[in-house]
Amino acid sequence: MSYEPPPSQRDAAPPPTAPAQYSPDGRWYWDGQQWRPVGAPRPAWARPFAPSDGRSTTAVVFVIVASAAQPLFFLGYLLVATAAVGGTGSSVRVAGALVLGLGELIYVIGLVGAAIAVPMWMHRAFSNLPVLGAQGLRWSPGWAAGGWFIPFANFVIPYLVLRELRSSSGASASGLGTGAWWALWIAGGVLTAAASPFTRSDPTTASLLGLVYTPVYFVAGILFINIVREITSQQRARFAQLGA
Repeated sequence: MSYEPPPSQRDAAPPPTAPAQYSPDGRWYWDGQQWRPVGAPRPAWARPFAPSDGRSTTAVVFVIVASAAQPLFFLGYLLVATAAVGGTGSSVRVAGALVLGLGELIYVIGLVGAAIAVPMWMHRAFSNLPVLGAQGLRWSPGWAAGGWFIPFANFVIPYLVLRELRSSSGASASGLGTGAWWALWIAGGVLTAAASPFTRSDPTTASLLGLVYTPVYFVAGILFINIVREITSQQRARFAQLGA
């Protein structure tokens, strides 16, 4: 691969017979034939580029399954709350319980699968960053995967890793999608925790809170899917550009 220095250095490029030397800014090295970039040492965990498309597809599928359960939860909570508030009878309450049970089954499948697939995708995607030219990384593939499983810290570490992963992959610099996903994910967790004590003592209150946090989780899932696809696509495009 052949590199060229920035215009300020290219204009002052030595003749082909000049000895090896560094540019004044220290970012370029003349090897006697061409300028080469001087990069920072790669971290010890750096590996050759490996496409993350397969892992991203698996992660997206399981997040979709978990997100698909949220409309069922919403319908179930709506039926239970309607039966309690409107006194429409036990049949509506039973129907709500059945819908909630179906939603729970689908959600567990999606949650278990995503708990495995998402950290695996983040590990692979983060491992690709040094090859794509990212420097000064604060996190590592180990943190990208393991940060999900540290109690309490898993409310913050995945967001910080995903934000660095997204920006270092050349994706949207604003980070709005990452921040919005994190805020909704935290909000959903807080509302779920608030509803938990009322599950048996006051099903009506629990159902009303469920009508609030299920849309929150659904939107958070959609945002996360978009982020996964964006990072995977951007890494593939950047690697192809470097190879060209």
